[in-house]
Amino acid sequence: MKYLLDTCVISELISKQPNMKVVNFIDSLDQEDVYLSVITIGEIAKGIEKLPSSKRKRELENWLKENLLIDFEGNIIPLDTEILIRWGELSAKLEEIGISSLLWIL
Repeated sequence: MKYLLDTCVISELISKQPNMKVVNFIDSLDQEDVYLSVITIGEIAKGIEKLPSSKRKRELENWLKENLLIDFEGNIIPLDTEILIRWGELSAKLEEIGISSLLWIL
């Protein structure tokens, strides 16, 4: 089975006190079956950038460049025109029935 990890999962893994159930589950997966979206990379970078200048911020900046991007090399899903058109179609249909386009991706 293939897994697309959301930003909240990655954030949990690097939190100061991560939920061990999440950590253990991710550790149990075959790395070849685990993917990230470019959106997750952007959200992680944004979160790091918003931190005040500190040792933790520098550590996370290094972790992003030296660990996350390397660990997931080849398993980062880009956005292309086809994906964005499909997202637009689904978002419009969901809005018509009163569902936020952000909620359905959970």
